[in-house]
Amino acid sequence: MFRWTSFLALLIVLVISPRVYASLGKPAVCEVDVRFEAKWDTTPRRFEVTLSYDIGESVEGKLIGPKSWGGIENFDATITNLRSTTSGVRVAAISSSEWKIVAKRKKQRVTVRYSITNGIANIDDETPVPTTEFYRNTLGKRHFQLIGHGAFVLPEPLSNYAERTACVTFSGMPASWVFASSFGAGHRNGVATYRAKGISDQLRESVFLGGDYRLIERKVGDQSLFLAVRGEWTFDDAKFADATAKLVLIHRSFWNDFNFPHYLIALTPNRVRSASYGGTRLLNAFTMHASSGFSIPGAEFDFLIGHEHLHTWMPERIGEMGENEAQYYWFSEGFTNYLTHRLLLQSGEWTLKQYADGINRTVSAYFLSPAINASNERVAREFWTDRQHVGKLPYQRGELLALRWAGQLASRGKSLTTHLRELAYTQHDLLKQRATNTSSELAVNRLTAALRKDLAKSIDGDIDRFIERGETFEISANFLGPCFEANTAEIAPYELGFDAKPSFAERKISGVITGSNAEKAGLRDGMTLIDWTLEAGRPAREASVTVDVSGVARTLRFLPAGTRLVQVPVFSVRADAATSGECKGWLAGEV
Repeated sequence: MFRWTSFLALLIVLVISPRVYASLGKPAVCEVDVRFEAKWDTTPRRFEVTLSYDIGESVEGKLIGPKSWGGIENFDATITNLRSTTSGVRVAAISSSEWKIVAKRKKQRVTVRYSITNGIANIDDETPVPTTEFYRNTLGKRHFQLIGHGAFVLPEPLSNYAERTACVTFSGMPASWVFASSFGAGHRNGVATYRAKGISDQLRESVFLGGDYRLIERKVGDQSLFLAVRGEWTFDDAKFADATAKLVLIHRSFWNDFNFPHYLIALTPNRVRSASYGGTRLLNAFTMHASSGFSIPGAEFDFLIGHEHLHTWMPERIGEMGENEAQYYWFSEGFTNYLTHRLLLQSGEWTLKQYADGINRTVSAYFLSPAINASNERVAREFWTDRQHVGKLPYQRGELLALRWAGQLASRGKSLTTHLRELAYTQHDLLKQRATNTSSELAVNRLTAALRKDLAKSIDGDIDRFIERGETFEISANFLGPCFEANTAEIAPYELGFDAKPSFAERKISGVITGSNAEKAGLRDGMTLIDWTLEAGRPAREASVTVDVSGVARTLRFLPAGTRLVQVPVFSVRADAATSGECKGWLAGEV
């Protein structure tokens, strides 16, 4: 995913059974104790959450609840009825996500309670769940998913609790339900408890899920990889688990990093008809969603798994992202795209043609983007509000910049992938870096400092031109390396032909563009929308929209493409690639 909060990338976690937990005795053993009790027989269904902790050296403190994250601005709407349950301890709201708490005495153990309700409307029917909504608190009839950013109310400042023990307990779940989280998987009689040393930001970066998921375990080395899957797919669970474990092994082998006590990957259907998928990397986990057309093997699967899992190292193991993260997404997202494609090729999972096709998708989307020359200032400002155009630029620009620098380094006998691997912290150094938290340790600063040794001042000039000012990248014939050649093609940009967001949300067509292919196919404002199948951003893929016309369902088919043609570079595999020594050397080496 697209945003990164500082946290300890690895933590020591002990999974405790309810019986062992009860034997701990004094509540203070868990210095910060958070208990989620499922209340699925109420209306609305909810989690009742109990937070207990030592207020510290002052009788006054502050509680911080969910704020914005991942483009979601109103997490706090699902956090209700926060109150103190400790006699004499007062809680007063400062804002919708902050509370002042006043105790009777220093170091008093205080307890507050609050409720979490469902954050996604129509979660129990077949309404599609768009990417922008997927990371909300989800409490369905048969499952739930909570991401820490939307679920925890915690004492502030968290830095005071950096070395303290936190316990998280989930209870009230049916015994038949599956349970999995950033801290492990499984439960006993509907109760799961986890203890973590050091809670600074870790609870907010965690994920917890349960319900009618199917839990599969695979070993990567001697470490557990858990896969939680719900819904029906065109592939079976074993195929998904095996293919995912294979990609995880490729990545861990590349980084030479196998120090993971466990890892969770969750897949949930988003009920969108086709070509919609996304994910976000969290603590020792990532959770993803996909439409029914998601297939294994398939380019979308390979890329989604690859990109999100590589975020385990990129950028977290390389450095901080800083306060204004969006200005550096070109690195955290774009360079991750570069490495995702490169490792798929280098591992043999992809052929040269598949690799070229993958890069062509990036290049085509970039050159067809109406925001192609937006400044980085605009990107940082509008990343979350214009995901379709501005929000895609960091991914595209970052990968093209990585390819540009990879080619320049290769001509000097150097390797970008080697640089990235050498920049990755060990676990020990990562903890030290998190403690110092100096601006010189920003991931982008570390990267550019390392590359200046080989590419001198061209590094800063390229960042200024292509990232900050938004100049268009120049694509030469050998831009992609000696196995490929570049030509140009005239391509029409993606144009759906009507206003998608309100049309899909309200199930009524609006904003039909005069002269568009959609209008030519017969689409008109005011038509009731029954169903649709389309691939956003793919102008050459036919779209179909089923509407009600005078009480009769009618399916309209058209290409979602505009009339303006744009010159776009297109890469293809050289005819002599199979016999070229230069190509074989490039393919076998690190670039």
